Amino acid sequence: MAIPKLLPLLVLSFSLTFTFPTVKGQNIKGGEYFITATVKGVDSGTVRMLSADANSVLDSAAITGGAFSMKGEINMPERLLFNISPGNWNFRAFVE
Repeated sequence: MAIPKLLPLLVLSFSLTFTFPTVKGQNIKGGEYFITATVKGVDSGTVRMLSADANSVLDSAAITGGAFSMKGEINMPERLLFNISPGNWNFRAFVE
């Protein structure tokens, strides 16, 4: 089976930085996430971070020059779905 020549090469490299709150008794707060990534083969577009069931968009960012970044808060570590368009590329990653 030949791979179409126009199929972009999608390579993601992530640099993840997380900060975690101090846990005291039952008062547990969520942490902050920071995601930076390079998407080869997609110079501009949009990346969306979706809930695990893909029913809600949790965050989104513009892809500019093949790169994007996201920053926000999350209540607990989760395996989330990421969608990159154009191309409708999907992948899952743990966000803590």
